[in-house]
Amino acid sequence: MKPQWIYWAMIQLVLFSLGLIATGAGADQVTIEGMVGLDLVDDVGYLAIRVEVPEGQALSGILWYNNDETVVFPHLFAGAGYLDGPDRIENAVVVGQQIIGGSSSWSETIFDEPVGATLGGLYVVFEFPGEDFTELGEGGGPAIGYGSEADGSVGWISGDGESWTRMNQAYGFSILPIFVPFVEGMTLKRLDGEIELVVLEETVEEFYLTIGPNPFNPRTDLRFGLPAAGWVRLDVFDLRGRRVNRLIDDFLKTGHYDTPWLGKDSTGRSVASGVYFIKMSVDSEVFTRRLTVVR
Repeated sequence: MKPQWIYWAMIQLVLFSLGLIATGAGADQVTIEGMVGLDLVDDVGYLAIRVEVPEGQALSGILWYNNDETVVFPHLFAGAGYLDGPDRIENAVVVGQQIIGGSSSWSETIFDEPVGATLGGLYVVFEFPGEDFTELGEGGGPAIGYGSEADGSVGWISGDGESWTRMNQAYGFSILPIFVPFVEGMTLKRLDGEIELVVLEETVEEFYLTIGPNPFNPRTDLRFGLPAAGWVRLDVFDLRGRRVNRLIDDFLKTGHYDTPWLGKDSTGRSVASGVYFIKMSVDSEVFTRRLTVVR
């Protein structure tokens, strides 16, 4: 017998103005009206949120509003599906594990690998742990922020990752997508499987820098694109602003690049757990991303 499912929301008016990063969604303000969590009968449940993916782009991460920084979401998936619901979770690809965010704040999660779509969009699926959502903020349990229907996407819930129930349209989940250009070798999701898209031309329309997984241990990949050739420096800094390692110091041609960081400093020693910053300088262009090492 399948578990009975109940979804519920603890609603409190929370206004949060977000200055979006260049790779975020096309809005400059998002209103968070409350939090939604799952009252689970079993030890796990799924919340799926649809993200529209523009042609020629791949979803490389999301900004999402988290309730409790002590909660760990076991897996984050990206899967195909029509407008009337997601595909089975077994056909989705795992894009992150051990996902954590801040308390009552926006959190950035960069996927392990970017994912493209064949049906105009993807479902980002959070796997909820078997914990109760009891209150807002730290210690309150797993929940994700929502706004109005106009400010977000309708969610779907499931107890088995196969049968999905659409939630009330009043809950518009505030998931802000991060896109990169789709290139050869990236995963392209379709129903009941995945295919690879071959790109004949190596073109980059704008600079980008993504990191995933994040948090990580022992390795993360730094993916970046250069619309024009230039001298590239890719550095790792700690919270005090000290350079920990220089990963790239070279003249590179236009194109897409993927550079690993194994969590080591310039002497080859493993760095301590904590927050670090990746800084990419390309001539006069500078990009910075935050990442967390978990030992």
